[in-house]
Amino acid sequence: MKGKKYTTEEKIRILRQAERGKSIQEVCRENNVSEQTFHRWKREFGMIDVNQAKRMKELFEGERAAKTDAGRQDAGDRDPAGDPRKKMVDVAYAR
Repeated sequence: MKGKKYTTEEKIRILRQAERGKSIQEVCRENNVSEQTFHRWKREFGMIDVNQAKRMKELFEGERAAKTDAGRQDAGDRDPAGDPRKKMVDVAYAR
């Protein structure tokens, strides 16, 4: 069964609970997280502050949006009338 997906902010909040003096076992039990998951999060987000995580998330979302917009612009550039390599056919010769 697939577990709950935690946001980055929630993961950091859970990590901070253990730093404030609670044991890792207590924190994991209260938040329904395995100790293995806790240590993986600690390795990934251990030194990051919540504000830094939010900023990082905004940067990634902005980068993803820029890539999507660039892809849309490339698709829109395929206008046959604007392509100089396209052969022009005179209507008189097409009959």
